[in-house]
Amino acid sequence: MDLTKFGENLKELIGERNLTAKQFAIEIGVAPPTVTRYINGIRMPDINNLVLIADYFNCSIDYLFDREADNEYLTFKKCPPFSKQIEILAKHFCSSFTEFYTTAKISESEFYDWKNGKKIPTIESIIRIADKFECRIDYVVGREK
Repeated sequence: MDLTKFGENLKELIGERNLTAKQFAIEIGVAPPTVTRYINGIRMPDINNLVLIADYFNCSIDYLFDREADNEYLTFKKCPPFSKQIEILAKHFCSSFTEFYTTAKISESEFYDWKNGKKIPTIESIIRIADKFECRIDYVVGREK
């Protein structure tokens, strides 16, 4: 996964607020070196930090990943636990859990780890789901209806 665009967009948004990376890190409650790694494309945030970043800037996750050109200021809802969201997605897109994880090319064990709250998906997995079902990342994580 190319992290360059994500880092560039994050850097631009931080600059628009006249913040330093350190100030921004403190604002969202992560270690300053972590934000620097995001900006430099060395590290990808987990889904929880990604939602924090998008919420802070009132932008879509899709905008952060350069999947949409405009940064429309939208209202998003609080994300449900992914264990609940995965059930909503499966019901919305498929007739069964098996059809969902097969279509999304997710292993059965990974799907059930998410469904049972044992793990949360990586952003790569979230993007794969969004791509397979042709929807926004924000829909997959539960930020939009």
